[in-house]
Amino acid sequence: MKLLALLALYWAVAYSLVITNQPVRPTRPRLPGTKTSTQRPQGTFELRPRNTKSTQFGLGKGKGNQEPKVTLHFPNYPAPSQAARQSAVEKYYDFQHKNDPDYNPEMTKLNTVPSLDNFNTEHVYEGQTLGRFFDWLIEAGSSKVPFPTVYGRPNQSWMKNILNPENLNGQNDFQFSIPSQGPQQGPQSLWFHIRKCVGSRENYGGLVLAAKGMNYRKGVLFGGKNPQIPGDGDQLNDFRNVAGVFYYMGIGEIWTKFTTTSHCIEGALAEFDRQFPWRRAEAPGRQALQRPLSPLNAGLRTLYRIWISGELASIEGTAEQWIDLVNDYIRRGKGKSSSTLPGWLNRVRQSETYSKRKLKFRKGTGQRYDELLL
Repeated sequence: MKLLALLALYWAVAYSLVITNQPVRPTRPRLPGTKTSTQRPQGTFELRPRNTKSTQFGLGKGKGNQEPKVTLHFPNYPAPSQAARQSAVEKYYDFQHKNDPDYNPEMTKLNTVPSLDNFNTEHVYEGQTLGRFFDWLIEAGSSKVPFPTVYGRPNQSWMKNILNPENLNGQNDFQFSIPSQGPQQGPQSLWFHIRKCVGSRENYGGLVLAAKGMNYRKGVLFGGKNPQIPGDGDQLNDFRNVAGVFYYMGIGEIWTKFTTTSHCIEGALAEFDRQFPWRRAEAPGRQALQRPLSPLNAGLRTLYRIWISGELASIEGTAEQWIDLVNDYIRRGKGKSSSTLPGWLNRVRQSETYSKRKLKFRKGTGQRYDELLL
């Protein structure tokens, strides 16, 4: 009997070791409202890459603020190999001739490409643009757009509460529905409504397969940074990538994707302004946005319209400063000599107004970015 008991104990321990030493597949948290994938049999692996995107806003601890920065997550987006199979994803945007000795920054839509190695899944409307908007509202970022004096800035605590990135439905959380989306959507947080506007697996129409180098420089510009002259490597290719951002954004279907996303965001903000109980008592430590008495619909939508126009103008201003750096680089005789400069860079060198004419976003029929606004 003792021998049988020992054998039973041995096999029980051995079996438990087999079970506990099985590899554990990590589970990924699913954001509220994201589409669920088709159920797969137990034991199969998810081979499809999951690319994530997020943005932040806020002062952060150590800068006179007690709250850490707020992280806002977007839905996952596909890797280039998966994006290439989606009909709603525009593809393939690259420089007209990759090995063009003229380094022409004009971009075009290619019918086919030999490889996806040169392409990124590109968010036409950059997620960080929204982080910069929220920073501007609470005076935490680097945006140069003047804040209208008829408004009083909210603080970070209030912005986090009304964005409600966790999509909570507690006593002091505000959720609302957008009638145009139908009753099946149900009340959701402001961030839930906004994040759906940006390209992702839930919104393939906001994504494009575009040249990696241009996409990287686009992220620099829309992140509020200055594209510096690289210290080594192929400077001429880098110049083309920076200028290519504006040629790319000037393509009709690309600009339409940008404006469609902006309209979606503006619409969500307008609906928030209409339904939010502006006279509610806020929790201690929360400073709500102070609105002017008129117009009656004044709120986040109006501020977004002011900011997005000013932000694009600010990026254009950055491009003008960048052109000055390029001209200085040429004058100092760096890289190729002026006599052998690519044609478009010679035009830059010979024209003081190049950036004023070429490195601009579309403005529609007016002086402001009227195509961009609802």
